[in-house]
Amino acid sequence: MKMVFITASPVLTNEVRRFYSSIKGKLLALLKTRDAKLKERKLLAKQQTEEQKEHFEDITEKEAQEILDEAVAEQSASDKKVVEEMNDFER
Repeated sequence: MKMVFITASPVLTNEVRRFYSSIKGKLLALLKTRDAKLKERKLLAKQQTEEQKEHFEDITEKEAQEILDEAVAEQSASDKKVVEEMNDFER
């Protein structure tokens, strides 16, 4: 961020310099805070992904098959209910 300010008054020059420095400092602090939050979010997301991978690796093949069978049974029950509702509606 650059700024050019020309005046004959040394007092005004000092005031503008202090104001500019203050704004620059606040802007840099804000950018550092945002950068830190972004890094923290990325780290948290990476940790969550690793935890999910570990959890999936802990599931045995038998457990995975049971989960799939349950999902298929739930879907099939849901499909039957929809068909029954459609038949009732047609009557």
